[in-house]
Amino acid sequence: MSRENFVREEKAVSPVIGVILMVAITVILAAVIASFVFGLGAKAPKSAPQAQLAIADSTDSLDSGVDKVFTISHQGGDAISCSNMKILVYYRNDTLIDTLTYRTSAPHYFNGSNFKLNSSNTIDDGRFDPGDVLIIEEASNFDISSGEILKVKVLDTVSNQPILDGQVQVW
Repeated sequence: MSRENFVREEKAVSPVIGVILMVAITVILAAVIASFVFGLGAKAPKSAPQAQLAIADSTDSLDSGVDKVFTISHQGGDAISCSNMKILVYYRNDTLIDTLTYRTSAPHYFNGSNFKLNSSNTIDDGRFDPGDVLIIEEASNFDISSGEILKVKVLDTVSNQPILDGQVQVW
């Protein structure tokens, strides 16, 4: 191989690398533009509100004659829209007892077939804000045994993710 051929081959390397880089940049740009045009970035899954909820037995706050079962307190974080909440109550063996959903007609409250929200709750604005406490009581046709352990889940219906997953022993 002569020295002239070697120099010519060396000069050809630079244009080939340049073309490869230009093609790579074009492909990357096309992918970014396509993601904006077709909305691929906008279809990210929604996340549940970030809130600290706590569940407790309601024996400390019992009124005479009212069968309060447990409380759910909002201890901080995001306010939660009540219409985007669902409260699921299970026995310890994961048998579903009741599903409480928010009723938007007045009076505003969560209700199910076996449990209901105590009427003294202040969620008339449709929001479960930090500092609010939901007092859940038995419906008139249901009687929970003292000492029973209940599992309670509060779900965000928009993202279908749990906000609270805990258990409480009722007395």
